[in-house]
Amino acid sequence: MDKPLSKNWDSKALCNVAGALAEQSRLQPDLIAVRYPDERPFRGGKYRSCSYYQLDHLSNSYARGLQAYGIGP
Repeated sequence: MDKPLSKNWDSKALCNVAGALAEQSRLQPDLIAVRYPDERPFRGGKYRSCSYYQLDHLSNSYARGLQAYGIGP
């Protein structure tokens, strides 16, 4: 089961989804963060899952790709 973020978390570092995801990835990398349909959604199909570590890695890869195209803050 997921653990909530520590009461001692740094509010500035975790004020967005990326910061909170990185922290969850550090604290519990192997727990499931997202479960999504593999084939036909809502028709009894199979589901896949993504751990916090995998989701953090994927989101960082997408962010770097967007930055390569000049998209960013």
